Amino acid sequence: MRRDDNRVIRYFLLPLMCGLIAWAIGLASANLALDRGFGFQKKSSGPWSGWVRATAPTADPYTQAHFGRNGELPPPPLESLFFTAQADSVGAALSGACDYVITGQFPPARHWTLTVFDADGSLIVNPANRYSHSNATVVYATDGRVEVTLSALPQPGNWLPIATGKDHIFALALYDSPLATEAFLADAVLPDIRRIRCRS
Repeated sequence: MRRDDNRVIRYFLLPLMCGLIAWAIGLASANLALDRGFGFQKKSSGPWSGWVRATAPTADPYTQAHFGRNGELPPPPLESLFFTAQADSVGAALSGACDYVITGQFPPARHWTLTVFDADGSLIVNPANRYSHSNATVVYATDGRVEVTLSALPQPGNWLPIATGKDHIFALALYDSPLATEAFLADAVLPDIRRIRCRS
């Protein structure tokens, strides 16, 4: 290889390659931060996670970029919180081939809803026309706990249908909740999602 060729590689090609690699790493890390909210205003409790205070004046740039990129409308600050789960409490995807139970003390709120979507964000079509439960429709245990069963087959008690052959998203919305303040949110414990059984 001639000396001129070495100079071309040293002064032009190597910096160009390093710049492209740095650009790719920066783009990938930014996308990861926007999706998962590492270190920003995305809060998690067990399998549940949600972006909080997204429309507040103090919302960080990554939170604003997340909703802007996805074309989503975040809930008003201090009025509602929205959490989603795409896995159970041990990290397994929410499959329509399995039955689940969501159990525990639901966080304090003037009103809450628990809704099931498929992985594409569509409601689950079902003959019972049942798509969600709320604090107004669910039957509470004597100790104040809630137990909701999710299955493709009808179940007694608090039941929500899921679809066989699909993955799912469980969504928990809290309206007028003290968790909307940072002090309460730091200690928030959301309900457990436990797999009961799976069908072959």
